[in-house]
Amino acid sequence: MLVLGLETSSKFGSVALVRDAQVLGFEEYDAPNEHAERLLPLVESVLRSANCTEDEISRIAVGNGPGNFTGLRVGIALAYGLGIGLGIPVVGVGSLVAVASAAVDAHFKAILVLRDARKGEFFAAAFDGNLNTLLEPHLVAQESAKDWVNTVVNLHSTGSGDWTLVSDGLCAFNTVELANAGARLLEGAESMRPDAKQVGLLGARATVGQWPLPEYIREVDAVLPSLRRNPAIESELR
Repeated sequence: MLVLGLETSSKFGSVALVRDAQVLGFEEYDAPNEHAERLLPLVESVLRSANCTEDEISRIAVGNGPGNFTGLRVGIALAYGLGIGLGIPVVGVGSLVAVASAAVDAHFKAILVLRDARKGEFFAAAFDGNLNTLLEPHLVAQESAKDWVNTVVNLHSTGSGDWTLVSDGLCAFNTVELANAGARLLEGAESMRPDAKQVGLLGARATVGQWPLPEYIREVDAVLPSLRRNPAIESELR
């Protein structure tokens, strides 16, 4: 099965092709908030580099958040369009479990993921070493992050070295203190972010169901303006 993976939940984006747990092609862009311009050309480029065609794709896996509002909408909209056009299913993969999958280790009792959600908050979730969900994605205030980590570790850790903390939220912590608390810190853990390789690999194993919706977690800030009615326009519409 050939799976096209799309990931746009942050200001960066990536595309991957995965077949039988093997990544055939991967490209990413580090042009913040240019998903609409970059994503489709990147799909075409990855297909060419892997010597594959659109007709060979069996499934599309798309990161569905939590994450950047605009990025999620662009990625999911493209996944829908390709899925409808090709007549193939689309599955969603959470951005936090995608990060955790890059750190997966069967010896871990807990993989804690903290991603910067801006506005003084982190997107947070926890998974075991087999990527079973311990805590669903939610928001944690940055000033409460240390308490959150301690609570999760006390609930799920049974010994030193059986838990870890990954993604850019790690920068808010003293790594020496984490190590003393029993964390096994991974190389490059702070820079771990969801990418299309992990989305594609996880999407290949996902159960096909209803097409995914974006998981924003946070309410959208934009609100409809309260405007005065124009009597002249209203009279013309009657």
